[in-house]
Amino acid sequence: MAKSLLDSLELLEDLSRCLDQEYKYGHCKCWKHIAEFFGIPEEDYQSFKCNKVHSPTELLFEFLKSDRPDITVGTLKHGLTQIDRQDVINILLKHETECE
Repeated sequence: MAKSLLDSLELLEDLSRCLDQEYKYGHCKCWKHIAEFFGIPEEDYQSFKCNKVHSPTELLFEFLKSDRPDITVGTLKHGLTQIDRQDVINILLKHETECE
């Protein structure tokens, strides 16, 4: 899953644009919630914070690529459903349709 996401620059940019946003008091869930869904310990995912080179979403998918290569896009969609991010699922679906 992570390999296929990382291979599509446009998809990764779209996912990052949605999931990198953190709202301190809002209800919109972000990349941290996906990391927790996949059981990544907080001390590991805290190192994904935004910097000038990579987005935390990009770093999260890099981590999943190496640490959990068996995760599927379907599992990611399930995680996004669990954190109420249909907007991000729609981005995945859009890219799947364009790639067919």
